[in-house]
Amino acid sequence: MKKLALTLIASLVGIQASFAAEPGFIVTKKGKKVQTTSIVADDAGNLTFSKGKVKSKVKRSDYKYAWLPKSSTVLRKIDKAAKKGASQKVADLYLKYANKYKFVGWDIYCKYKAAECLDKIDQTDKAIAVLEPIKGTKVRNPLKKPHYQRAMAVLAKLYTKKGENDKAAELIPELIKAKDGEIAGRALVVQGDMLSGQGKDKDAVLSYLQTVLLFPKTNGSRAEALYKTVITMNKMKDSGRAKKFIEMLKTDYPNSEFSKKL
Repeated sequence: MKKLALTLIASLVGIQASFAAEPGFIVTKKGKKVQTTSIVADDAGNLTFSKGKVKSKVKRSDYKYAWLPKSSTVLRKIDKAAKKGASQKVADLYLKYANKYKFVGWDIYCKYKAAECLDKIDQTDKAIAVLEPIKGTKVRNPLKKPHYQRAMAVLAKLYTKKGENDKAAELIPELIKAKDGEIAGRALVVQGDMLSGQGKDKDAVLSYLQTVLLFPKTNGSRAEALYKTVITMNKMKDSGRAKKFIEMLKTDYPNSEFSKKL
């Protein structure tokens, strides 16, 4: 991890990248979309971009938003490190690049990924502190909207974990309506957790089962929803029906952490 951190830190002095298959773009205040072969952003958000060998500049006050493809960032390397295990170093790297990439579309993504890492290493309060300032942000770039929704889904889950159900409840309705099944599925699980915490176990099961039944096996929250369906049904002394979902969980996700808990 130390080697990874040093490599990533050394890789960017400013925000600069070259594009191969995926172009970057800048949307001006006049509504013009300018595709680029590279973008460099300074600390104030002023951009230097290239079209072929020609370089041009645009002030922060003259554009609505800019976009840098993920393939042209270091984020895939950090994501890979995060999959190997959450750590303080990984969280710090996400936060570092949230600042570096804030003018090219990846600040919110980095912050919710950092929050996930912090929560996994028992720093839930810090995770909430990372995400709360984002709440209510008006996202101009449509490519960033899924990042914002996922950040709010993570925040809702963290609120529920801390017993702050009223705060979670404010976020859930819009998240459940999200077109992205990953976001909606996660929100339904958080809603189930919230209902379970209120002693409404039957309603919690119905919320978990929406994720189980409405979304495909590839949905990132489905295994957790199955597990929590089983736990809640057992709590309700409905072990007969719970067995069906135990079998489903072990069949669909034999190597999942949730399967191993049962």
